[in-house]
Amino acid sequence: NVGTSAFQDIKTLVKVNSLGSIKSIEPRLFYGNSSLITVQLPSTLQEIKSFAFWSTTKLRNINFPEGLVTIGGFAFRECGLTYPSFPSTLKVIDTGAFADCQEITNVNIPTNITYLGDWAFAGALNNSTINISEGLKLIGAFAFTKNSKVKNITIPNSVTSIGDEAFSNMQELNSIILGSGLRSIGKRTFADNVKLSSATFGKSLETIGESAFANAGNLTSVDRKSTRLNSSHVSE
Repeated sequence: NVGTSAFQDIKTLVKVNSLGSIKSIEPRLFYGNSSLITVQLPSTLQEIKSFAFWSTTKLRNINFPEGLVTIGGFAFRECGLTYPSFPSTLKVIDTGAFADCQEITNVNIPTNITYLGDWAFAGALNNSTINISEGLKLIGAFAFTKNSKVKNITIPNSVTSIGDEAFSNMQELNSIILGSGLRSIGKRTFADNVKLSSATFGKSLETIGESAFANAGNLTSVDRKSTRLNSSHVSE
């Protein structure tokens, strides 16, 4: 085992070639390693714990091996990754795991993930693509807020709930299609998306939270197929 914070705040470390046959990356293991560029993770790895790579601002190359199940809270916050490629075994991307990773350009959520934590990819200012596979059930609050270059979003039928402000402040967002399994949209979920012009709701939608589409100043088309809708706070 390699203990918590073992390599924290080493400003000269550039590359990690081997960590041995470990099953987990402990909290804060490489926290604040601002020169770290490349990390080779072992095939035995199952969990990356909280804050493990926070503020590795130059990190560009890291492999997420098959067998990895959990990426912990704020594990890669403020890292330099551009296109994280996740294994099919991954089930949890926890709170703020990739928050404020401003170099990310593409996010693909694989099939086995059922829950995407609050703030998971918040502040990915250069991200232009969000692909979410069938299987995801819950999208946490602020999960993709301020993903400023994303233009279109399709939520798969497996998603049942989207948290508060999950897709707010996305300056280029033009259209959203919400899957047939979605039951609830949180407060301000799509607020302040000034270019949003169309929104399509699935047949199971029951609740739209307060100010869910507030300040969507370009919204010209709303297609609501649901007959079970309880409350509609599109703009407050």
